[in-house]
Amino acid sequence: MSRDLKILRQDVERLINIYELEEMQKNLIIQEFNKFQPQTSIRRFIKEASKKTELPEETLQDFFWFSYDSYVGFQESDEPFNECFNNNIKSPIEKDFPDLAKKIIDFEDLRNFFSRLLKLIDFEYYKIFSLEGINQIKIGFSNIVSLYLFTVNDKIVLIDAGYSLKYWQNAFHKALKELQINLEDIDYCIITHEHPDHTGLVPELKRANPDVKICIHRIAHELAKLRKNLSKNANLEEIVKERKQLFFSYGLKKKDVDLMMQRFGSGGMEFEYIEPNILLNNDDRIVDGELQIIHSPGHSVGHICIYYPKKGILFSGDHILSNITPHLGTLAIPGAEEFNKKNNYENILEHYLRSLDRIDELNSMIILPGHEQIIYDPHERIIAIKNHHQNRLFEISKIIQNNPKPPLQIALEHWGDDLDQMNQILAISETLVHLDYLEFQNKVYKTKKNGLLLYWTEEQWEKIQY
Repeated sequence: MSRDLKILRQDVERLINIYELEEMQKNLIIQEFNKFQPQTSIRRFIKEASKKTELPEETLQDFFWFSYDSYVGFQESDEPFNECFNNNIKSPIEKDFPDLAKKIIDFEDLRNFFSRLLKLIDFEYYKIFSLEGINQIKIGFSNIVSLYLFTVNDKIVLIDAGYSLKYWQNAFHKALKELQINLEDIDYCIITHEHPDHTGLVPELKRANPDVKICIHRIAHELAKLRKNLSKNANLEEIVKERKQLFFSYGLKKKDVDLMMQRFGSGGMEFEYIEPNILLNNDDRIVDGELQIIHSPGHSVGHICIYYPKKGILFSGDHILSNITPHLGTLAIPGAEEFNKKNNYENILEHYLRSLDRIDELNSMIILPGHEQIIYDPHERIIAIKNHHQNRLFEISKIIQNNPKPPLQIALEHWGDDLDQMNQILAISETLVHLDYLEFQNKVYKTKKNGLLLYWTEEQWEKIQY
């Protein structure tokens, strides 16, 4: 089921494929997914479940994601279950896809199966953890987003605002109720960056409390407007066409390019963007001067971290994570390359590494990230991330030493060729960021041949060990 509740043929085919599984297989899958822990990597979980059930990973992925899409669609519809099923599943299938409807012998049986899908896992999962008077609210599954709610003097501050989807709002409201706080009580909402998993609840927060101060870095504000306005651009079709050609030059095939344009062609996931009350700059002090803004370009060039000197705590958003390194690059955002060039952010990795150094100089005791786990040794984690990127520069330079290759091939040789389509796109984006860095260091060259953009180097990158 798509997010706008209009079911597509591919969605019906996906539903039928999992519905036609033997009852024993369906029960086995549901039994496995009932063991799913929200903090678990979905990809890793599905690999393990595939071994246990002896079913293809693709089947389990369809099962899981159709369950998720259906749950989201049901929540967004605001209809009772039977009405939602009839209006958005049964009637459209019978009307628009009669050939596929013939495969469904008993729609009542399908209704029961669909009901079980909605209960597959707890998509409204949340957890509250308190540290130094700061409440960490973890919401969602797999790549869980963490929000932070705390009081500075007599003012209540919220760091980031999660997703806009209703199931996400439901979980957030449950957490607020447990904390005995209302939306109307929040005085400041500080957004670390403009991505949809950090801005989603801002409109609802503003509607509930017009006096709340929404704060975001001025560059993140400009990027948010860029993404929001792109869908209204009269030349959107031409922009999409040009970007497709660019992606082909990286070595992507048509089906992968079509997937990217479907998900990100008009600027990414649609979100309602509210004009902020306060536009932030590096080193600004807000909330009675107690919180310091650290501009930290990398994951987004408008990204900020928030430092709380009195407690020695840094809220790092997506800039510093405990287990993985944040994705760098703007491949999926139309217009971002021009924006970065105009604002001198072409060499994103250089900016990211410099901002890590600035944060390291703060000597914070604890880092509270936007995803993953709390970091109790910030310096050690920062050094590990810097060494990680040095290793990546070395490995990428090794792959292309006297051997010109397009970004996709470089990415697959570096990350492995078992990446799904979405991770291929992210891997190319990350590869390009490192190639850009090498190019700025005059260590890599590029040319175009038969429509492909090729990169090579004459010498391996000499790693710096921090």
